[in-house]
Amino acid sequence: MLLIIFFALLIACPSEGILAMSSANYAIPTDSIEGGGGDTSASADYKLNDSIGQAATGSASSASFEAQQGYRATTTNSVLSVAFVDNNGTPIASPMVAFSDISAGSTTSGQLSTASSRLRVINTRTVAPWSMTIAATAGPSANWNDGTDTMSFNRPGSALTVDPAAGTVAAVSAPCTTTGLTLEPAATFNQGVVDSITLLTAGAGADTGCAWDMTGAALTQTVPTNQPAGSYSLSMTITVS
Repeated sequence: MLLIIFFALLIACPSEGILAMSSANYAIPTDSIEGGGGDTSASADYKLNDSIGQAATGSASSASFEAQQGYRATTTNSVLSVAFVDNNGTPIASPMVAFSDISAGSTTSGQLSTASSRLRVINTRTVAPWSMTIAATAGPSANWNDGTDTMSFNRPGSALTVDPAAGTVAAVSAPCTTTGLTLEPAATFNQGVVDSITLLTAGAGADTGCAWDMTGAALTQTVPTNQPAGSYSLSMTITVS
């Protein structure tokens, strides 16, 4: 009998926002190219004459980037992130998925996320498209490991399959919707061929300034017939970008 424990290590993608220009001695948190002047910023060593006019304001974006235009425009809430949360929306520090009562030579199943351990994506950017993927934290050479024995997760005959389409995705609150969101079809890890599996994507028509919960994605793992009994673990990374 095998007890395989699947640990999901979550790494959220840094938010995309405005980057300040700086060095060890000075910083320009916002800048513009305009006529006028008279607004002066200074320190002991530097002086900057700022512009007083502006040609364009508001947000401009492409499929992957956004810019907040205007005089000293700033964005403090531009976030794209993913986290495991409980049914109250509280982040889970050490999310875990367990496969239990597994016999050598069998295929076992589990769920990547449940009602009490949900994958929550938050996008407060003005850019709609994003993609959420899962991969082994240590890369395609990683293995299930019980401290003594190992087992492959991505080779023929002993492979982990992820089926996002078996689950559901729902907006956390109205008026946000799931328009433009796609739960991707099942895929099986295959070393050097399929090293990362896409779970959920948002197209150009998806909402922004919203949050969504994904639950129920199915997992199956094939165990070789000669695999020694043990308690195995494998760290995975989920990324949204």
